[in-house]
Amino acid sequence: MTTIVEAYCDCMSARAIPVISKIGCFYGIGPVTANIFLRELRPYWTKADPAPLLVVEELARTLNIDLTRYGRKGLVFARVEAGLIRRRRNPPGCEGEGDKRA
Repeated sequence: MTTIVEAYCDCMSARAIPVISKIGCFYGIGPVTANIFLRELRPYWTKADPAPLLVVEELARTLNIDLTRYGRKGLVFARVEAGLIRRRRNPPGCEGEGDKRA
């Protein structure tokens, strides 16, 4: 049985590869999943600092939210970013029409 270190040793080596690329080496983890994972770690881990997703930046502009107001490494920024991702399902002008999951 192969251990995770043996399976991904090339990917997780100490070379200067961006963290998002290292996480993306794991089977089934794409760039969006890696971004979400690192976004949640951003306030707690110095190497976790992915750029906000394009959809977040566009929605922030649409809603006149200045993301530079918030420290990108702070918990508030991570929560604002997560809220904007949830908000994209409910675009401006469609309040109350969001996800109808039970």
